[in-house]
Amino acid sequence: MSLKQKRLAMLLVAVPLLGIGVGLFLRAGLGSDPYTAFNLAVAAITGIDFGTMSVIDNAILIVLVVLFHRHTLGVGTVLNMVFVGYVADYFMKICDRFFGAPQNFMQQLLIMAAGVLVLSLSASLYFTAALGLAPYDTMAFILQRAVHLPFVWCRIITDSTSLVLALLLGGSAGIGTFVCACCLGPFINFFNNKLSIPLLGATLTATDATEEKE
Repeated sequence: MSLKQKRLAMLLVAVPLLGIGVGLFLRAGLGSDPYTAFNLAVAAITGIDFGTMSVIDNAILIVLVVLFHRHTLGVGTVLNMVFVGYVADYFMKICDRFFGAPQNFMQQLLIMAAGVLVLSLSASLYFTAALGLAPYDTMAFILQRAVHLPFVWCRIITDSTSLVLALLLGGSAGIGTFVCACCLGPFINFFNNKLSIPLLGATLTATDATEEKE
């Protein structure tokens, strides 16, 4: 399998996994990942469904990407914008139909933990595929270029900013939101080094992979 084919395969696995990861957080009911919390807050204000709101918010962020990091736009950008929110919605409907709501706090914690791992793994695959990043995910790379901090810290900063904005807009946050804000960056970095980059068969960092097309 060629390098391009590997990248495409990683992207096609990552996009639905991203939606499932978001859906797991929503199903846990302990707070979603920070960017989802922001989208949910805006959706509640506007009355627009979550999937459509995700597309709109990402379309707005594309302006920043075009200005500061346009080489990360690609087919992956479009797939992420269009499908992740709707996959999360559909996954939630499947869970409601076949499993129902979690029955106790321990079940919620287990679902939340699964959400952290799935989101981190899918984000790592998605970054390393380097076929176009979602506008929100690109924010951490834009920040990294500006302040020259390790990616893990830039991801924590962007997630924390999303969380603060969600709260200011009247959104809700829970244990899962704060766990995600602090843990996504380190776990993505772990999967980058232990799985995604070795799977690609390249000696790139996730940041290098996104910059390869420059």
